Amino acid sequence: MRGPFAGEVRIGADGVTLGWPRFSPEARYSGRFIPWSRVRDADPEAFPPELRLVGGRTVFLGREHATALAAAPVTVRKRVDVWGALLEPFVDTEYDDETHAVCARRLHSCGFSDAEIRRIRRRVRRRMTALTLLTWEWGGYGHSDVLVASGLAPGFAYRRFRRWADAIAARGER
Repeated sequence: MRGPFAGEVRIGADGVTLGWPRFSPEARYSGRFIPWSRVRDADPEAFPPELRLVGGRTVFLGREHATALAAAPVTVRKRVDVWGALLEPFVDTEYDDETHAVCARRLHSCGFSDAEIRRIRRRVRRRMTALTLLTWEWGGYGHSDVLVASGLAPGFAYRRFRRWADAIAARGER
């Protein structure tokens, strides 16, 4: 299963070099080199650490790059984990009324309506249910997980889905 993670990553003075697997749709989506001038902000404490590009794209780095990313010449910014709240019903734990209320409040604070939340969850339901059946994830899902679950889509479909997923994640910015 393809995922949104680069293989070899080098964080340097000029930017980040990403070593994508052969034929990865991420190479076309994110590129192989990102100069710091194209990075809007980063969150080295996110799981996984994130770079947010000027055009709205998100690039995920491995946990081993968190320290180097924190020292990089970019603004560090946290955002609300909207994908975590959207994907909570798919985690292999009990999704009770209290959990539903907490997730709904978090999403409403980012401008999501109840109807929109239902539409997004319906769109990812099959792929997230399949991922849960494969992994038995009980700790939580996030933005990168919905992309991992979509990793078998053809390149053009994956990139379209990727743009949509990144736009949803960006709504957590305040």
